[in-house]
Amino acid sequence: MELIDSSSGFKAYITKQLDQSWRGRIESKSVKGNVAVFPNEKDIPNVRILGCK
Repeated sequence: MELIDSSSGFKAYITKQLDQSWRGRIESKSVKGNVAVFPNEKDIPNVRILGCK
């Protein structure tokens, strides 16, 4: 899935993986980076921010 806000330049690309995790890339004028979200049935999801600039 691709989400774009053309007025602010914000872009997010999100995909669901076979292991049920979600991977994404975020790009804006001030931030760029990758996100990985791993579901956890008994607690809140595990969220990892990778390569943030």
